[in-house]
Amino acid sequence: MAVQRSVQNLVETSKRPASASLTRPTVETKPMPLMAILDSSFDLLRTEYRPLLLLSALFYLPAHVICYALQVIWMRPDILQFDYTSRNIPTDTVLSLLGKFLLVGSPSTAVPGFFSFCVLLVASGPLCLYVLSLLLDEKPLSFRQALKQGLAPAFRLIPLALIAIVVFIGALFVMQMLFYVILALVMWMSRTLFARDVVAVVAFVLLFVDLFVSFMVAVGIITRYFLFACPLIVYEKLPVGAVWERNASLLSRSQALRLWITTTLLLPVVLCLQLAALSPLDYVFDHFSFPPLLSEPLQSLISFVVALITFLYIVIVVVKLYVDCRIRREALDVRLLAQRLYAGEERL
Repeated sequence: MAVQRSVQNLVETSKRPASASLTRPTVETKPMPLMAILDSSFDLLRTEYRPLLLLSALFYLPAHVICYALQVIWMRPDILQFDYTSRNIPTDTVLSLLGKFLLVGSPSTAVPGFFSFCVLLVASGPLCLYVLSLLLDEKPLSFRQALKQGLAPAFRLIPLALIAIVVFIGALFVMQMLFYVILALVMWMSRTLFARDVVAVVAFVLLFVDLFVSFMVAVGIITRYFLFACPLIVYEKLPVGAVWERNASLLSRSQALRLWITTTLLLPVVLCLQLAALSPLDYVFDHFSFPPLLSEPLQSLISFVVALITFLYIVIVVVKLYVDCRIRREALDVRLLAQRLYAGEERL
């Protein structure tokens, strides 16, 4: 804060003839509480929805249409022929359906597959730059500038996302193995001390704790090393190998704990809201007797809009958290003020 006041005093006490060029309004960049970041992210989405939706729909709409067409033409015949009552289900049939689902997802329920997930990663590059220009610059980037500057680096997010997925699954696997050992020991001790009913309750509670703790540990690792991957690659132009070290350096222990809890709680809340917005559609279509040729494309369109809004909100929250961490760790507000001061002096 002392450095910030000294820079501000330097601007105010400057007596050069062209000092009016330094009196432009400065961007407010200061640490914000977590709830203020979440609320302001929604406000930014509401005020800048047109360019944000246009930038994201430019990528995601063709991917959504392609995935929906593949779901109808490629996946649905296998699903209709799948016999759920049979006890001897061929393994190749199960693997084929699983592979198709992982690739295509379920566009009608806003579940992205690998193809649409990669498209969203590429779309996050221009979106990240546009949101950062709104937060840090006085003139936001144009549509063309955001595409030109953010599109090429965003492709590096795809291999980084694959690494993050492998780390996430690996952390879940390790925690599951550890909890199985603990569960076996507890069950062995419980059989000698308690009745069968108590042992069943203990096993159920431990399994629930296992899933919850494993998920939290995996999310904590991703938050610590991969949360700010998009702004670090697109804005700071870092290579893939330097992202986790830079991400960890931006987070202090208190910040890492705060963002860990936030990410763990925010993702289920957002997914539950998305599910709550889409779950009544089947009932509405059945109640009003919509024909399948109309209800299915309409449901796909609504799921597209819901998924797009969810994706935009998550991108804005991540970018705002990135700016907040840089302010707390590196005094980003002072740097921006000093840059404007030097830029003004160069014009003298």
